[in-house]
Amino acid sequence: ILLVEGSTEVKTIQQFLRWYKKEHQIVLLPMGGDQMINSDAAVQLAEIRRISEHVSALIDSERSAPDEELEPKRAAFKKLCDDADIECYILDRRAIENYFPDHAVKKVKGDAYYALQPYEQFKQPFPRWAKSENWQIAREMVQEDLAGTDLGDFLQTL
Repeated sequence: ILLVEGSTEVKTIQQFLRWYKKEHQIVLLPMGGDQMINSDAAVQLAEIRRISEHVSALIDSERSAPDEELEPKRAAFKKLCDDADIECYILDRRAIENYFPDHAVKKVKGDAYYALQPYEQFKQPFPRWAKSENWQIAREMVQEDLAGTDLGDFLQTL
């Protein structure tokens, strides 16, 4: 089981897992963002562990800079995962959208759109695409786009 931030990450991460031939071996469950990524998630994590001993979580760092500390609710969630024996991987970059290369964004959305910088907020770029379109951008990527990134390395280890 791989826990992901929200429902839009399910289809996006599925695209990536296909590269590693793991899309049929890993069940993706959305956490509803801040609904579960907080210090009160212990009961939910324990219930998920009842389904399988092999559970991981993948969450955004939401950092504005590489040396910025995690916000307290994300740090607390990481500790709950550690306590529940769930591997919680926190992205180095701000969010999943910060891994999309410019060629994939432009192929789906057109030349007026551009890829985000590693710590740029998704809310800032104009024009902005809908998060529900993330999977389409991910589908236009190739495995080499994530090669050498922390996200690519994490997905290979699953």
